[in-house]
Amino acid sequence: MGRVASAIALLLGLLAAGPVRGEDAAGTPTDAPDPIPDPPQWAFFAAPLVTYDSVYRLGGGAFGQVVRADPTGVEPFKASISGQAYLTTGGYQSHYLYFDLPALAGSRFRWGGRVRRIVFTGASYYGLGNDLPRDDVGEGSKRYQYQARRLLMRTDLRRRVGRSQWELYGTYTWSLEGVSAYTPSLLQEEQPQGWQGGKMAWGQLGGFYDTRTDEIDPWDGITLDLAVRAAAPWLGSDWLATGTYAAFSGWWSLSPRLVLAGRFLVDSVWGNPPFFTRATLGGLAGTVVGGRFLLRGLPEERLRADAVAASQLELRFRFANLTLFRKVGLGLALAPFVDAAQVATWENEVSPFDPHVTGGGGLRININDLLILRADVGVGVERYVDAPTRRPMVQVYVLSGHPF
Repeated sequence: MGRVASAIALLLGLLAAGPVRGEDAAGTPTDAPDPIPDPPQWAFFAAPLVTYDSVYRLGGGAFGQVVRADPTGVEPFKASISGQAYLTTGGYQSHYLYFDLPALAGSRFRWGGRVRRIVFTGASYYGLGNDLPRDDVGEGSKRYQYQARRLLMRTDLRRRVGRSQWELYGTYTWSLEGVSAYTPSLLQEEQPQGWQGGKMAWGQLGGFYDTRTDEIDPWDGITLDLAVRAAAPWLGSDWLATGTYAAFSGWWSLSPRLVLAGRFLVDSVWGNPPFFTRATLGGLAGTVVGGRFLLRGLPEERLRADAVAASQLELRFRFANLTLFRKVGLGLALAPFVDAAQVATWENEVSPFDPHVTGGGGLRININDLLILRADVGVGVERYVDAPTRRPMVQVYVLSGHPF
């Protein structure tokens, strides 16, 4: 099977939750989930990560996040910094550092950024398009693999438009991709754009409409994200490309403890983008098709194409509120989910309606209303040439934040 994993993470590995108590955050509407008591000014979460699966093998590392609360309740927080160091015996490494500073220096600007380093000797390439059944190759085969070394840097700058719910934003993303194809392999046979690696740089402009009751753990409201992007040599890219993105997300409170969440998106690119960017979408989220954010249950970057249409639904049920050490508030929720997506390439005729659908469930832990810890188990259906042509695949994800 694919990523059949037993992920052991100390989800409640709270090392500290800030010894300094700040002012109470803004009040919570009566129809919202039960409030978590008296959030402190700082929240600090850290946990060791220990995983095993049939692809990445034994893995270990650590994750940490520090959040400073905004006692006025105007912003979701004053500052957030998170990082991860992680590697496996199967040749996979993922290290990153993220930061987010709302109301930068007391202004209407919001600045965020990330640096990420990925190394994987078994990165997957199944071709370009929607219906790409794979051969039933034996364990140890490199047919659908290549060696990837990626350095990615991104910075975002956002500004609220007057007193409205709209923000205008610009992003710049630069990545240096090292690609080594195995002999023989599908990547070497097809030699798509970028199969020998290179530099890719996207500049993006967009508008973001936001009526969420809470950015970190919303229970009501909507968001609308509209963006255009371009890649060109003057931006630092080896390729020319343009793209568009549109996404609608909504949260509806069905009861004080039950929230229905949904997201619907479309994305498209034109030009000659390299294959290693054709699974990554635009917008503020930068979602990847396959893996931890969309189509949970399928391998990371399973589908690569020029156009994507996708939808997601989650039912988040807050079943308990706990207090640890008399200062750490934990809100525990279960979240069954369904993801669906279909992709297409401009080179081929549009495929008939044949979406990939995955589902599963997860545990969400709200820590002091400042950050969300997520542990999801996704089940996907992998497509094969030989019978049985549909086979289940299981993935386990442990990370922070809701997928949307």
